[in-house]
Amino acid sequence: MDRPGPRSKRKVDSRKTNLALWISVDRNQAWASESVVTMNGAASGKEEDAIFDPIGKFDVPTDNADRVEPRPEDNYGFPYRWLSSGIFVNGVPVFRCPVKIAPATHTRKMMALPMREDDVVLTGFVKSGNHWMVEILHMLTAGTTQYSDRLKEHDQLEFVNDLDALETLPSPRVLNTNVYMAHLPQQIAAKRVKIVHVLRNPKDTIVSLYFHMRQKSKSNFTLDNLLKGYVQDFYLYASHQFDFLRQIDEYIEAHPGHPILHVQYEDLKRDSVSVIRKLAKFLELDASEEFCGQVATAVSFDAMKKIDHERDPPKEVLDALKGKLKIYRKGEVGDWKNHLTVAQNEFLDHFIRAQEKKGVSHTFQYE
Repeated sequence: MDRPGPRSKRKVDSRKTNLALWISVDRNQAWASESVVTMNGAASGKEEDAIFDPIGKFDVPTDNADRVEPRPEDNYGFPYRWLSSGIFVNGVPVFRCPVKIAPATHTRKMMALPMREDDVVLTGFVKSGNHWMVEILHMLTAGTTQYSDRLKEHDQLEFVNDLDALETLPSPRVLNTNVYMAHLPQQIAAKRVKIVHVLRNPKDTIVSLYFHMRQKSKSNFTLDNLLKGYVQDFYLYASHQFDFLRQIDEYIEAHPGHPILHVQYEDLKRDSVSVIRKLAKFLELDASEEFCGQVATAVSFDAMKKIDHERDPPKEVLDALKGKLKIYRKGEVGDWKNHLTVAQNEFLDHFIRAQEKKGVSHTFQYE
């Protein structure tokens, strides 16, 4: 059977770092080489204590895993669910899914999920505008500017306790995920399900990720510590943004002609009507210029920030995450300039250049 892009062991499976020349390959430590750049941590200052995330135990059930590898100790104060589980399925570490069954078991259920030809699947690295895009896709497919009562978490595959319940949703379904293609339903490829991929420049993504993770991190979690963990390909649950982008490219290479639309966050901020019109055309929907403009108004950042306070994700997600997380903060392009120190920015520039040399098919917009 055609499989949705099995992940190459060349990258995520490796326990070596992607920046072997300037990041220690010691599995419990990472730092910038003095010969390249040293972060001074000036941005962190006195950090406010964030809420410690007490979810579950550090060890997770390993049922149905292909293999299990030890993961490094957490020296950086990352929230529990963001840490690599060390549990591998189909060549990729699995996410610590906030569901009631073992993560690997849930991942296999995701891979076996039946798909419909008119489904729409949204994918993207975390904090790239995924919640925003879900709202747009709901409005376009429903033909209304009314806010859906189904939030991103209701249909986020790695968050859904009862995947069979998705079968009761009317068509077209808008499903979404932040996990790798290797863990998505195998029928996506066979049925040529339309995929929308949203991406954002890595500097704004990292800053947004920092503020998001701080809501459930330990008190020693700083922007410096996020950067140190982020650049290691084994620290976040699977890997960093560039490996995520490369596995999207690998899927496209393995499935030429598959309908996939890449949407940049910065384009959506700059000219949302044009992007929404492009989305409607990709989804083969009859959406007028007037309706696209109405959708753009309804999903403006200020409107989404307001409506986010009025709606809650599923109760089981709230219970698993020990409360609601704030999703919309600023949403500004170039906000990284307000938070990264000169040293931190140089640290990221070195990392980004090294990753671009390894191959990235997208050009980022930083302002």
